[in-house]
Amino acid sequence: MSSGHDPRSVMSAIENLAAKRHVISQESLKAKEELDHQKRSNDESRQVEVDKRWDKKLAIIEEFNESVALMMSIFQNSRFDELALVASNPARVLLINLMIGILRGLGFAVGFLLMVLVALIAIKQALPADGLVTLIRLIHSATGQ
Repeated sequence: MSSGHDPRSVMSAIENLAAKRHVISQESLKAKEELDHQKRSNDESRQVEVDKRWDKKLAIIEEFNESVALMMSIFQNSRFDELALVASNPARVLLINLMIGILRGLGFAVGFLLMVLVALIAIKQALPADGLVTLIRLIHSATGQ
């Protein structure tokens, strides 16, 4: 069975063939390792760039949300809805304001009459009936009537 090959060299040849060492040189293996390293570093740098872009987008979204919240508070404080009501139905607003004016006038009249009544009651109790007549004559004489 001796064909001139040593069994160890046959085993070594089989291992080299299985590992493809006879096809791939050491330089190509080194080049592949460098390429893999560059791909990993590029992937990491791309991931950092993606993270930076996400951070920018999130900052823009947060700024937008703050602007919307600010605009909402401005509209709420400016009573914009009331202005829209006036613009959409001015006749209704005019009627409401007329009713409010009439009620204010009635309130003023009732309040004034109550104050005069209280003043008259206080004067009547402070002065006897005779004194009230004397007071009225004094006022008329002072005014020249």
